[in-house]
Amino acid sequence: GQSMLAGRNGKRDAYDAAPLAGVRFEDSAGNFAEYSLRARYRGMTLLQIVRACMGEDRENTGSEVWNKGHCINVGSLVG
Repeated sequence: GQSMLAGRNGKRDAYDAAPLAGVRFEDSAGNFAEYSLRARYRGMTLLQIVRACMGEDRENTGSEVWNKGHCINVGSLVG
């Protein structure tokens, strides 16, 4: 797979532009979680996914959706 943020911090252009089939989160020790995106989110950028999940809900009010997560059904763990 392609690593867009290896050794870097912060948002990059790919966040707004790269269509995704899945995402992988990896720490410096090599531990990772990899997700395959559900059909509705496949081909979307990270920005589009966040907007689809959160809508205009940008202020943490401590509500159930903030405590459990906005984007809880975006993909399936594959690795």
